[in-house]
Amino acid sequence: MSSAKPSRWQARATLAVALISGALFPLGFAPLAWRPLAFVALAGLVWSARQSGAAAGFLRGWLWGLGAFGVGVSWVYNSMHDFGGATPLAAASFTTLFVVYLALFPGLVVVLWRGCFAASACVYQQAVFLGAAWAALEWLRGWLMTGFPWLPTGSVLLDTPFEGLLPMLGGLGAGAVAVAVLVLVVLGTGRQRLLGLALVLIVWPLQWVEWGEPAGDPVEVALIQGNIPQELKMQRRHLNVSLQAYRKLSQPYWRSADIVVWPETAVPTYDNQVGGFWRYIERDMAHGQAALLTGVFQRAENGRDYYNAMLEVGGQGQVYRKHQLVPFGEYMPLRWAMEVFSAFVDIPMSDMASGPLQRAPMVLSGVPVGVSICYEMVYPDVMRAVLPNAQLLVNASNDAWFGDSFAPHQHLEMARLRAREFARPIARATNTGITAAIDAKGRVNAVLTSFKADSQLVDIQPWRGSTPFTFIGQWWLGVALTLGLIIGMVWRKRHVE
Repeated sequence: MSSAKPSRWQARATLAVALISGALFPLGFAPLAWRPLAFVALAGLVWSARQSGAAAGFLRGWLWGLGAFGVGVSWVYNSMHDFGGATPLAAASFTTLFVVYLALFPGLVVVLWRGCFAASACVYQQAVFLGAAWAALEWLRGWLMTGFPWLPTGSVLLDTPFEGLLPMLGGLGAGAVAVAVLVLVVLGTGRQRLLGLALVLIVWPLQWVEWGEPAGDPVEVALIQGNIPQELKMQRRHLNVSLQAYRKLSQPYWRSADIVVWPETAVPTYDNQVGGFWRYIERDMAHGQAALLTGVFQRAENGRDYYNAMLEVGGQGQVYRKHQLVPFGEYMPLRWAMEVFSAFVDIPMSDMASGPLQRAPMVLSGVPVGVSICYEMVYPDVMRAVLPNAQLLVNASNDAWFGDSFAPHQHLEMARLRAREFARPIARATNTGITAAIDAKGRVNAVLTSFKADSQLVDIQPWRGSTPFTFIGQWWLGVALTLGLIIGMVWRKRHVE
């Protein structure tokens, strides 16, 4: 039997390894956070495709992606069926198509790798190329057609020796380094593997580097979690119940807190339709000095468009209108081609306008605050726009759409990633969970129990200064990786020929 060409049994075995490895990858993310499994999963992909041609390599990468996203974003089905009103068939069909699409990206990574390198090629070159390809395609996945940067490699680098690279290179660049090291270990011989392990030891101490410094005194932030069921939240007859729930939960904090944060759309109607409620709240607030930041809908000046917004109640009435909208949930991409989809799903308030990027922070109780809403937390450059001026980041979300799935945990983990990349504390208020306070090192210092009406006063230290990634940004890093990848492919082709 020729060693150059694997037997049919061996080929099938590598296909199975690719699929199973992919299914293990999400287990490295929250809520399980079994970090070693994520590295095992990536190693399984590299091993299964190491001797493949371009076409066979694409199949293995695609199968790996099916496993990874089939497990990791399976919650899309629950969101569409349980809360979007889709039939089981429609929800399953859309989720399947979505997973098939996402799986193309790891498939493309492998086809580029196997198309440019023979199995006997220099392992160092393969390591650099594959690390760059992995990061470039992950960036493309987070950008193409507004992007879906869920399950970023950077998340599984939290709490690992690679964590110190996150403030320097972001999740994207740190992921490229981690994949390159993994290739050295999987494909290399003794000396190459030792180099890979040495690189791990070199970057390990970086996690203790301090980026920036405390800015002033700690602030007291009250995080309010109303736990309003999603099926009731948007019903007009339930509006007063929701509003009074948040008012009651906030009562203890008007005197003791500097900032009170309510979740995304805690007031699930237009801000100009609840004038009486605002007067009650302002009367409550008069007993203390706290600033209130709440989620609400806002009409545009033209009277047609409307926004998902965060509003400062009282004070200067500062407002942030959500910039990065959720496809299918808050707006319909390619509307002319999506009328069939919209006929099967009923998501209220799903035709919103996009607000501008927040370039200047709000100032709440004297603290410069960068505000984001829900899904924006997963986009580094959206968060970066308000830095380095913001000393505290606030994220308001309504993760009730995800139900009791992996998604709220994955979402919180990506907030930890942003905190680590930018060295900024994050106060996160959600409707049903996971409400939490995260420090500038990405550590969760306080967390509320999910699916329970609750509140907590947390002590948060504002932070100033910049990390290298704050200057670089993910967009420029992604472009640089992509251009480097193209140059490497051209050079490799000419060199081989």
